[in-house]
Amino acid sequence: MRVSKALLAGAFGAALLLSQSPAAQAQAVASAAADGGCRAAYTGNGFVSVYPCISKSGTTVIADAYADEMPSACAYYKVSIVSGAYDTVWKTGPEEACSRARSGNVYLYNARGTFRSKITTYDRNDRSIGSLESPNITVP
Repeated sequence: MRVSKALLAGAFGAALLLSQSPAAQAQAVASAAADGGCRAAYTGNGFVSVYPCISKSGTTVIADAYADEMPSACAYYKVSIVSGAYDTVWKTGPEEACSRARSGNVYLYNARGTFRSKITTYDRNDRSIGSLESPNITVP
């Protein structure tokens, strides 16, 4: 029986993807996407391999985030879809536990314009303690 090189490469790629952390998986998947993407891995100020991501399907913008570790003071985080120089907020997802490695998806329907995903972390007093943003995506 002959096994194609493409099949072997696909199986190897899937095994490699499954052996990676959630944040590394997000980066690999986003890199393969035709639209949108994730911020390069950010580690610093208490964040460890954090990736805010954005993509689109037709006129729907989809934001989410992946993280290996959040700052120690983090009580929860939220993922938003924002635009413009002043971070106009179009849609914000629910509070997510800082221990959650992947956020839920946030959807903005019938979107037109340029958007990015923003993950904002909060302490137990509801103060923002840090944020990261994805690259822009444009919906014509």
